[in-house]
Amino acid sequence: MSGYNNPYGNQYPNYRGQNGNHNTQFYSGTSTQQVSIHSFTEAPVLFIANSTKNFMQRHYIMSSLWALGLLIVTFARGYATDIDTQVRFDKALDEADRIEQTHLNEAYNNKQAMYQYYYRSKGWFSCDARCQTAYNKYLDAQQQLKEAKELHDVALSEARSTVGMFSQYAVNDAHRLFWSCWEWGKNFAKRISWYDAIFMAIDSRNESMAAYVARLIIRVLVNFTIGFISALVSFVWQLWWFVRSYSAGIAGVAFFILGSIAAFSLIASTIGAMYIGTAGAAAVVIKMSAPQLEGGRRRRRVHYE
Repeated sequence: MSGYNNPYGNQYPNYRGQNGNHNTQFYSGTSTQQVSIHSFTEAPVLFIANSTKNFMQRHYIMSSLWALGLLIVTFARGYATDIDTQVRFDKALDEADRIEQTHLNEAYNNKQAMYQYYYRSKGWFSCDARCQTAYNKYLDAQQQLKEAKELHDVALSEARSTVGMFSQYAVNDAHRLFWSCWEWGKNFAKRISWYDAIFMAIDSRNESMAAYVARLIIRVLVNFTIGFISALVSFVWQLWWFVRSYSAGIAGVAFFILGSIAAFSLIASTIGAMYIGTAGAAAVVIKMSAPQLEGGRRRRRVHYE
């Protein structure tokens, strides 16, 4: 009709449908498993369910780890300790707190005071004998703080080793560690999204409100994805040092692996829920606006005819 010849000939015979119209399709799994783009707007819930099922079938190892992580989160509570163990744990924990409140705090305050003394004694580009003396005192204060931290870590490790790696104390501490990392990642994503909203509003003066909102939603999804993945990485890193403080050996390695899988499941569920919810909302908006768009196309067709 337009005089344009397809330079590819019959190299891609499936590019057009039966009536010669372009048929845009989503491909999932093998070439025989095709989901039409129209099913997204006509039955969004079924489309999302089928897409999720196909994804889980293709990535069955990841899906199995995700399911295992949800089971760990749901049923892992840790074993309860007896009265004698709780008493020994409380005494050891009190000793660790005493070291922190005396030796550690004193060493930290001394280090800060020595640094201020050294900072005031040095010149812009030189350090005389008085300055060198202050600097050596500052280095000694740093070493004392390091030794106080090591003493506190040893006392805390001894206290934790009395209850065991899979006790309720350890599981609750791991929960608090995860949710602190979660809050950090969420707050990071919220701050970045706020700045993006401001700068995108300045940069989008010549576009419609719908286009601005669509761009902002995509940017928010990306920011929260980055934030939660960063939170997962931070938690895994801190969990390793947390496990080492229990001196649990093989049990500590098992706790680290299971805790990482559980954290991965929660983060993956959150990110998946964000994208599925956004896709469902987009399908509802498209379906509700379809009659208006169809009416506009008919009016334009009548006008041209």
